[in-house]
Amino acid sequence: MKSNNVSQIQMCSATFGGDMWSCRGVGLSRVVRAVEVRSGQTVSLVVKSKREQRDFLKGLFTQKKKEDTIEEATQKRSKLEAEIKEERKEAAKGWFGLF
Repeated sequence: MKSNNVSQIQMCSATFGGDMWSCRGVGLSRVVRAVEVRSGQTVSLVVKSKREQRDFLKGLFTQKKKEDTIEEATQKRSKLEAEIKEERKEAAKGWFGLF
């Protein structure tokens, strides 16, 4: 039976001090080595479940799509406003297009 509660170590405390470094993609052996050579009695880890990671990434892409849609709408609005201003400018030159 496969467990759905798989977690990944995201960050680990540095060899010295309390600074954290990203462990994503470095491999378990490197994380284990960092823990082994750690000076001090404690190690800090940031652990994220696969589900949390998936939901986080899904949220990023959803947010990115929203931002892209807003950017496209803003560009379209700017273009339309420029066209209206140009039309008004042309209309003011020629007696409002009547003659």
